[in-house]
Amino acid sequence: MNKYKILFIDMDDTLIRTRSGRKLSKGIWDMEIRMDTLNAIRKLAPSYVLIVTNQGGIEKKIVREDSIIAKMSYLATCIRDYCKSVKAASFAYCKTMNPEDPFRKPNAGSLEKGLLSINEVYEGAEKSDCLMVGDASGLPGNWSDNDKKCAENFGCDYLDIDEFLRIYGASK
Repeated sequence: MNKYKILFIDMDDTLIRTRSGRKLSKGIWDMEIRMDTLNAIRKLAPSYVLIVTNQGGIEKKIVREDSIIAKMSYLATCIRDYCKSVKAASFAYCKTMNPEDPFRKPNAGSLEKGLLSINEVYEGAEKSDCLMVGDASGLPGNWSDNDKKCAENFGCDYLDIDEFLRIYGASK
């Protein structure tokens, strides 16, 4: 049986990539779902998935908030449809650049709120039932360690996206 009931997953460069190849999306249409990631989620078979992302581009007026919401809503639906074990998929985002915002990674506010929301609607889950996956792991070549530090601040297990794909991505 799977140890992880809840998967917290980063969006950009973990769940999706830009179609244009740019670091920042040109618009809601400029995305490509990483099927390798969806296949790994399917194999992990969590009951709940929460997309957790920093979207400081909203505050900078680089991207519209309604576009981010539409993108994440679509991705949550894709996860539910493709990964049959998933009872619920949702999202949480931080639209500020303020490092003091409790919902901005590496702070753990989004994960805390996500666990509380899941426990209000579904059966109880603890931090030991949670896994965070992201691309900001503090590894050589990574731009940051925000995802890994977020998991540490929350108190759950963490896997870099490459490690996640090595462990769970072998079969479809």
